[in-house]
This record gives sequence, C-alpha cells and structure tokens, in this order.
Amino acid sequence: MNIRAITLMVGEVYGKDINEAKNIVENVVQKFLELIGELKSELRIWTIRLSLPYVDPNIGNVERYAEVFEDIAERYSIDFVSSLHFKSDDSRVWDLPNALLNNKRSFGSIVLRSYDDLLSIARIFENLNEDNGYKLTAIWGETLTPYFPASKAPIGSNGISYTPFIVEEYLASKNLTYVEEKASAKLLQINALIEDLAEKYGLKFYGVDLS
Repeated sequence: MNIRAITLMVGEVYGKDINEAKNIVENVVQKFLELIGELKSELRIWTIRLSLPYVDPNIGNVERYAEVFEDIAERYSIDFVSSLHFKSDDSRVWDLPNALLNNKRSFGSIVLRSYDDLLSIARIFENLNEDNGYKLTAIWGETLTPYFPASKAPIGSNGISYTPFIVEEYLASKNLTYVEEKASAKLLQINALIEDLAEKYGLKFYGVDLS
C-alpha cells in the first residue's frame, strides 16, 4: 500500500510573529524528516506536505508570510505547504490571490462564516487564473485532514496525518470483502507504525483520512 500524502501540521505557530513562526516550523520539520526517513524503509510515500493553522491576526503581510514557508518547503524538499487559512470575514482574504500566484508550492483555504460571504468570496477565485484555482478552497466548518488545500493545523499542537492510496488493492481483486479486510488490516499496521514514530519525535498522530 502506498501513502498518497503524509502531512505535518504545525499549530504552535499561531500567536507568533513571522520570525518566531519560522523558527518553530524549521525545528519541527527537521524532526518530521527524521521520522519520514524511518518510515520510508517500510512504505512508499508519494508526497510530503506541511500545513499551518489560521494566519494569526497580527500578521499583516500575507505574501511575505507565504514566502517564508515557501522557502522552508523548498529547502527541506517538502512538496506542498498549506499556510494561508482565513475566515471569510477577515479582510486579508483579498491578499490571497497574489500570495498564491507568487508561491508555487503554497495553498490556502477560506472558512465561510455566513451564506452572505459566498458571493464576495467568489470574486477572490476570479482573481486566480485557471492554472492556480486548485490552490484555494472555500469550506464550511472546521475539518482535520491531510488533503490540500483544506488541510489546516489545529491551533496549539503539532502532529501528523496521512492518506493512503488503496485503488490498486481494489483493482487487483474482484472479491471486495477480501480486499476490504486486507486493506483494513494493513491500515491498522500503518497507523500503529506512524503513531509510534510520532510519539518518538514528540508529535501527535491525527489519524488517517480515507476519503
């Protein structure tokens, strides 16, 4: 079984200025990559990802904020970084198009506060060209997922989550019951492995997303 994405979520950056946040993320990323090194001896991992919490209200320069974590992603060979998360009543959402267009690995989300926000938020998506529309999503409510661009770290804690790729298992057999039992057993093994490694490196294990 392959791992489609394993995502490091660094929620401790909320409430920090850009320099403090940068230092925190770098320290946690270094531990995470040691974990990945051990995990790769057991599993094939397609993408390595980083997600952050809501952008702190004291961060004024959204594009600069994105650049800092884009740079970390490039230096540590992290494939994608989901760093730009706002609620729809935050005026900084209008800075999202430029921040996303100028940072190729960066993603973001807007959490809708009311139905009335839908029309105004739609104009933000119009400012993203066709090649970059996939880098931003608008969602209702809070969710904990490794999937981008909605992946957002819980405020105050650091952990990991992953999503497997199990299509090959289903294609290899016509016996769906057998495949489901086999896949479930394998997922339990992977969960135990990742949970043990997460604890070793001081991270929480936020589970698996099968959607």
